[in-house]
Amino acid sequence: MNWIIPMAGRGTRTSDLGLFKPFIMVNGASILEWLLLSLSVHVTEASRFVFVTTAAFEKEFDVRATIRGSLDRCRIRAPFEVVLAPDVPPGPAKSVAFAVDALKGEDGMVTIVNVDQYVHFEIPAAMHDVVAPSQAGYMPLYAEFSSKASYAQIDGGLITRVVEKENISNLASAGVYGLSSVALLAHMLTQHFASGETVKGEYYVGPAYNHLIREGVPIHPAGTMAKFDLGNLKGIDVFSHRLQHNSCRFNPASAPVVF
Repeated sequence: MNWIIPMAGRGTRTSDLGLFKPFIMVNGASILEWLLLSLSVHVTEASRFVFVTTAAFEKEFDVRATIRGSLDRCRIRAPFEVVLAPDVPPGPAKSVAFAVDALKGEDGMVTIVNVDQYVHFEIPAAMHDVVAPSQAGYMPLYAEFSSKASYAQIDGGLITRVVEKENISNLASAGVYGLSSVALLAHMLTQHFASGETVKGEYYVGPAYNHLIREGVPIHPAGTMAKFDLGNLKGIDVFSHRLQHNSCRFNPASAPVVF
């Protein structure tokens, strides 16, 4: 599995706790480390990580070295690369595009994961059965009743539409987006950017799936067993209190916490 983790945003909603959201500490570990701990159940010797940040963040926060330490702390031995954007990209999908070149020629699935969360999800069995030239994607979903996320409609066991910041189904993206190949991701982003479809001037990953759906690429919904949003102060507070209530602590030596 090739993992892409965008971390090039300004993080204004959590600026009271720190100027670089992934490195904000929560109950003894950084937000990035909580994410990595939750992903560790899916990481194998064949995994590879690409992190996308900005040149300014790298200079100010020593991002590469800190990521190396976080991977070691989480007992993840996979190779990683940090790709630097010259400035904050206009939306998560644009951040992801910086990682595509770093992964060109790589075999296997690719999964994009939002950095500001603790999430447990399944990878559908159908994804492991995809053999080129066949293509497919998957998107873990969970019940969500506001309008803060990407929302998916399902018909016939497949996702048929994804809309950003408009609740069309109460089935929200868990901030995890998988595709059967890097080439398919590159194609999807090219189509999406050519369309000019933005929300408040930003390109999002979820709605980009609509281009593949229209081309007949099957996008499988997937289960989400745990999801904590660490992208805002309230979400961080809820997660912190839940950890304390359950007497949970950051411990990569044991299985990741499932609430």
